[in-house]
Amino acid sequence: DLAEMAARVEAVRKQKEAAKREYEQALRSLHIAEHTENRANIQLHAFQRLADAFEHKKYMDDVKKADQVMRQQRRQADHEAKQRNRQEEQARKEDVRRRRDQLQKQKNKETDDARKNL
Repeated sequence: DLAEMAARVEAVRKQKEAAKREYEQALRSLHIAEHTENRANIQLHAFQRLADAFEHKKYMDDVKKADQVMRQQRRQADHEAKQRNRQEEQARKEDVRRRRDQLQKQKNKETDDARKNL
């Protein structure tokens, strides 16, 4: 009876040690799983920051391109206005020259007519 009791105590002790080993292994597995989860979260956040940075870069590239287009359009408009002003100035000069020539011809004619009448 005593030997039977000692055998049962030994069996329970072995069960307890086996359960303790399983518990410790489960804790190690839990620790590994938590560590893996933390690393995955860190990578996820890093990827999200990278994606946000990429989106921002894309946005800034679009802004830069729009700015370049606006500057090009402004340069084109300035160039066209300058050309128009040059043409208008040229036309004014030509008009003044024509009027001056016409007045000179008229003056010469009047002078010639006055000489003929003398």
